[in-house]
Amino acid sequence: MLQDVEAGRGLEVNALIGAVIELGTIVGIPTPRLKAVYALTSLLGQSIDDAKAGLSLIRPGNQY
Repeated sequence: MLQDVEAGRGLEVNALIGAVIELGTIVGIPTPRLKAVYALTSLLGQSIDDAKAGLSLIRPGNQY
């Protein structure tokens, strides 16, 4: 997923996280933390789609 973010590609959030949340709902197991991760990752994906540009992430050891 990091490579998708850096390249400005769409994220497969639903396939990776949404499916686990759906399974939790089916069997009655709450997944509040996964829902939070899903919401934040979806927002990141939407921001990338809106900008239509790659995101430059700062790696440890690199200066601003």
